Amino acid sequence: MQSQSNEVTVIKQLLREYADSSVRLGTQQDDCLLWGFTTLLAFQTHNLDEGQTLHRPVELPQITGQFIAQLNEKGFNTRLLTRLEPPRIHILEHLVYVARRCKLNPTELTSILDWIMRQLSIETQGSITPKEIASIMTSLLDVKQGQTLLDPAMGSGAFLQAVKAQGIFNGHFVGIEKNEKIAFIASLYAYIQNHEEATIKLGGAFYHLQEQGLLFDYVISNPPVYRIPKPQALHQFRETLEHRQISSEMSLNFVQLGLQKLSRSGRAAFLVHMGTLFSATEIKVREEWIKAGLIKTVISLPDKLLPHTSNKCAILIFSKETSKNKNVTLVKADDLSNTNSNGQNTLQDNALDIIIRRSSNKEKTYNNAIVTIDEIVKANYSLYPDHYVLKPINEVAEKISKKWVPIEQLAIAIQGTRNLGRLQGGESEVIVGKSVRQMYKNDPYLEKKDFSSFAENIIRTEPYDLLIQRIGDNPAVHMVLPEQSGMIVDQTVFIVRFYEIKPGFINFVAEFLNSDRGANHIASFCHNVTVQTLTKKVVHSITIPIADDSMQSLLMEIAHAEKSLSQEKLKANALKVKIFEGLGYEKIENDFDSIRFSLNTLENALKNKDKISYKVSNQYPYPIAFAYRNMYADREWSAIYENQMKFGELILSFMVSVSLGLLNHHQKPHHLNLSGLASDLSEALKGGISPGHWQKLLHSSCLILREIPDCPLSTQLAASWFKGRGNKLSEFGRETISALISKLNDKKHWRGPKGSHASKDAVTAHQEHIDRALLDIEFFSKWDFFINDKLDYSSNSEMFTCSASLLRGDHPCFEQVDIVSNTPLSVGDIYCKIGDHIISLSPFLLSTFSPSTQRTEIFSLDKKSKAGEYIMKSFDSGQTIHIPNKLAANLDSWFLKNEILQAPSLERVL
Repeated sequence: MQSQSNEVTVIKQLLREYADSSVRLGTQQDDCLLWGFTTLLAFQTHNLDEGQTLHRPVELPQITGQFIAQLNEKGFNTRLLTRLEPPRIHILEHLVYVARRCKLNPTELTSILDWIMRQLSIETQGSITPKEIASIMTSLLDVKQGQTLLDPAMGSGAFLQAVKAQGIFNGHFVGIEKNEKIAFIASLYAYIQNHEEATIKLGGAFYHLQEQGLLFDYVISNPPVYRIPKPQALHQFRETLEHRQISSEMSLNFVQLGLQKLSRSGRAAFLVHMGTLFSATEIKVREEWIKAGLIKTVISLPDKLLPHTSNKCAILIFSKETSKNKNVTLVKADDLSNTNSNGQNTLQDNALDIIIRRSSNKEKTYNNAIVTIDEIVKANYSLYPDHYVLKPINEVAEKISKKWVPIEQLAIAIQGTRNLGRLQGGESEVIVGKSVRQMYKNDPYLEKKDFSSFAENIIRTEPYDLLIQRIGDNPAVHMVLPEQSGMIVDQTVFIVRFYEIKPGFINFVAEFLNSDRGANHIASFCHNVTVQTLTKKVVHSITIPIADDSMQSLLMEIAHAEKSLSQEKLKANALKVKIFEGLGYEKIENDFDSIRFSLNTLENALKNKDKISYKVSNQYPYPIAFAYRNMYADREWSAIYENQMKFGELILSFMVSVSLGLLNHHQKPHHLNLSGLASDLSEALKGGISPGHWQKLLHSSCLILREIPDCPLSTQLAASWFKGRGNKLSEFGRETISALISKLNDKKHWRGPKGSHASKDAVTAHQEHIDRALLDIEFFSKWDFFINDKLDYSSNSEMFTCSASLLRGDHPCFEQVDIVSNTPLSVGDIYCKIGDHIISLSPFLLSTFSPSTQRTEIFSLDKKSKAGEYIMKSFDSGQTIHIPNKLAANLDSWFLKNEILQAPSLERVL
């Protein structure tokens, strides 16, 4: 006999062959697959001896018919099968043979039915609610035992399966489904999983739920999304929905029906498309929910979760508890998805835990907000979470400007000329949406149109207008220069025309909106479900920074420098032309003297600017830069290769140490759970941290760093290890494992290159891996790492001034800088300055005296001795030391805080 998994595979193949053969004979594929599966179930339950022959073609339909009758007796709807007469071909008999010889369990039968659902028509797949969404919704609904549960648009029965799988429901379930085929599929799931307490009704929910006194403790549904004319909706549902608001959007009518059928203290959960949260046409429905105090929680989900649409959706939680809901919890969960090979998104495994954590957070963050009814009323009853949560720009808003105002207070937005798409090509230049980015890059792409027969109003540019691309997730912005005035603008571009012309200010706004932060800022004002599209109202609402004059001047200087560099290139091009104009050598040489010095300076700088060795030597943090410099201190190739191996481990050690410092700093404000990470670190220290341990620690750290949206370095570290928001490793992550870690393990187990020649080849090849890895973590060079050498306090400013050693570049004579802080910093500790935030990296990175080398060096954790003492290894020399008692106590405290109890050394106890 084959294994069960092989039998499932064989059955799927037979079902596919049966469907293909039947389709060629004129039967629909959906019907064939469902009939074949029903036949499979019939012979799974029929007591036919294995040796007994099947008298075809009589017994096959007879046994299937008996099974269908049993389904009807149990209350399952089988009307679909009564009108099907699929051809009874030999493949079906082969399927019966396999069914008789194996006994499939409910899990295997469910997996086959899941597979059939994925093969069905698009229309049928539209009734599928992904299991992870159903599981989250039933968990959030908090279903109690022995209660009644209604699904007025049950589809294939995902919510029934979810409550049963979670073991949280033993009451009565009523599901209603209008589609005959889908209702039958739901019945098959219910039969397989033995949901005898479920009642599945075929027909319309508004018909079956007309009875006034019929109420339920819970209602849960993923209602169908389609629109009907408002008069038709009013005529059709006025009696059923009594005094409730009726919508032309059918999904909202299902929500209203569910709320009407909810008991006095009942709860409900609905999956709706995102547009219903903010659409002006549905404002009356949302107003009714808000004023009645029904809505409790709104959770926005990622796009592409549903198999039949790429639109975003949201979960609405309602409650009819005794007291009205005076506040509404809004949660953003649209970052909690992974993308599969088909481009379809699925929720992360830990999505429920994160959603619950965000829902229970009382403070407003980038992912959640608890808002009052008054706030929602002022926002036109919008339930769109992005409208209320903190926007990413808030992290640096005050650094850019103390004052932010909506565009409409300073300017007017004008959409470009309409109806240009129908014009033929001509000679008149037109600025279209894609032209804006090219104009910003000084390489304009302009379409040309024939306006000879165009009689409508033409919109043209004026000096210092802002042009904003109308469509796209990252709209380009360009400030119109005086020489670019009078150009025709297409409707795919918005013009922002300021009432008062201040070129420095307008340039600052343009540069801000073109930045990554600016793009995120614009997106936070857009409520589009799919492609981001600006409207005049949205453009007017976007807030812009009123930066001080010095900041504006600095940005203008940078723009001037860019222009000057391009002018030097233009001058050089002009000199080439003069050579062929017969001006003579002396005249050309004199003209060239004016730019020769600039040329030589730029040439020397540009030669080295892209070399990783130059970048590391001058810009990378000292622990990495110094070790990189010393890789080639030896002459023997085998020694150099060993240095390369050590350097790879140092990179991982540094990244993990910085990650631990960041997580320690942000743990309390972000409610981070570090117990698992602390446990991994404790285990690694027992025998010494191996390359594999560093990999595991970095992986775990980066997973948690994703939960800190307000720290750029945390975001950069997580993005360096993972590709996007999923769990797939980035190129750096994959290469770190395949090149740095695996080769280091080979070296430690004597599997590395042997001999000078082999070592030389290995060094050359491995250097490429190292250089690529360093380029991937170039973001470290953007932040200041420093040792606090001395601390002074000013009573006048009430600020602390640190005399600090800046850990930048590969020279051990550190640059001395002064750093101002509003809180005291420990002398001798290592810190990282991220904007205005100063984060301690102690006790994970340590600057202390090394008895072996008789100098102060930088250390990271290495292992724990049998006596219980922590041992750290130097980035400078590779020597190890026992950690000082005070820092050891800090480490013990950190482990204790994260519930990993360490056994302290006797010396430390005494």
